[in-house]
Amino acid sequence: MNATLTNTGDRAVENLVVNWQSDHSNISPQETQFAVGDLAAGESATVTFGVDVSDSADAGPRQFEFVAVYRDGDGDRHESDSLVGQATVADATDEFDVSVDNGTVTAGGSSTIDVIVTNTGDEQVTDVSAKLFADAPISVSDDEAFVSSLAPGESTTLRFSISASGGALTKAYPLSLDFRYEEPDGDTPVSDTYRVPIRVSSESGGGVPLTAVGGLVIVGLLAVGGYSRYQ
Repeated sequence: MNATLTNTGDRAVENLVVNWQSDHSNISPQETQFAVGDLAAGESATVTFGVDVSDSADAGPRQFEFVAVYRDGDGDRHESDSLVGQATVADATDEFDVSVDNGTVTAGGSSTIDVIVTNTGDEQVTDVSAKLFADAPISVSDDEAFVSSLAPGESTTLRFSISASGGALTKAYPLSLDFRYEEPDGDTPVSDTYRVPIRVSSESGGGVPLTAVGGLVIVGLLAVGGYSRYQ
């Protein structure tokens, strides 16, 4: 969160520090102090506070309070009145966009599917570990994939091996996929869980599979902090 601070007095101030004073139950600053330094009369400076917003926070405008502490030309310490600014909490967005290619497997057979993953955030992520999960009658024999980095807007294709039991019905079944990745600040969150379909087809006419239905995508969003199979 960025704020603009202006020295509206007629004298320069020295060793200016801005302290976070707000108390929001769902919003917490990563640091509570920002050192500006010296600021001439009429001069402005940008103050930046990194903030963490919990999953339970509602989107909408918020009011934040700060206090500036500084020294004048004589070295005397001063503290400003409460400085008020507004910022808006945006709606949560998915970290990734996920779609599936080759989304068909024959009952009693195996298949390799391609999962296309796009970084929809505004920061590069690294060490992206993907894990695929399935419930009977679908099973996953090769359930992990790795990407060293994904820039904002960049896409990559991950490949997984799956199987369907002989008793599987000819219909679509869900697969679940999530990601552990590293952010630029070193945090390693686990993403929301995404659900994509896999369609089971039967064999007819001497083993020729029915027409595959591919490219169908269902993206489900679970609340951050929910169950993760990494744990």
